[in-house]
Amino acid sequence: MLRLEPLGHLSYIILLLTRN
Repeated sequence: MLRLEPLGHLSYIILLLTRN
């Protein structure tokens, strides 16, 4: 479960960066 946590955060950050 801990391994999937970082992936979710990175995905959200990437979306914000790409959106900008």
